[in-house]
Amino acid sequence: MTETYKNNLFFALSKRQEKKDFDSYSKNENDIYNFYLSKVIELPRIFKQTDIFELSTFRFYDEDLGNINTLLLNRRLNSSFELYISSFVSFINKQYLIANYLFHQVLKHLKMMTDIGTYVNVQFIKLQISQCFDLNGDRRSSLRYLLDVVRGFSQNHLLLLHANNLLASTYMRIGVYCERVYNNYGLAHYTTFKSCYLRDLFREKYLIWYVNNT
Repeated sequence: MTETYKNNLFFALSKRQEKKDFDSYSKNENDIYNFYLSKVIELPRIFKQTDIFELSTFRFYDEDLGNINTLLLNRRLNSSFELYISSFVSFINKQYLIANYLFHQVLKHLKMMTDIGTYVNVQFIKLQISQCFDLNGDRRSSLRYLLDVVRGFSQNHLLLLHANNLLASTYMRIGVYCERVYNNYGLAHYTTFKSCYLRDLFREKYLIWYVNNT
């Protein structure tokens, strides 16, 4: 993994405990803000603003949705990393419509970049968008984004080397949809098997991560 690749990642793949990154076990917006403070220093200028923002800058409320673009402009949240942080603050505060919109804005910022770190982030963000749709009851759109992640991996095989865990999680979530929503048990078993197969195939990578972070 090159230094450029590491710096271009919004979420960290190393030194997780030392940096106190947020993950699926994060409970509040302070976890996300602490990640912001640790990551914004090392991130290249192309992804961020020069100033360090307070946590309140990243907060939005449900009633802000109709005026969100003006608020983003006034707060200078017009770089991909600041939008990324705002997305997760909204998401963890259960403001899924706003989080969904903000995640889409991040994708617009990233679509012009072609490095592998950006490709990983794009797939990761699509998974978050899928979850936003799911939590708002739009399962069809949620599944569409999961399938789009699978398509993204099939079009760029380097992603499998760097983010196979994302693909494994995607297959597992597709399997849950197939079983619980569409009653397609055959496809559910197939995608669940694909998820388990990927985790087994890259088990040494998971083991190294575990040893280095315990």
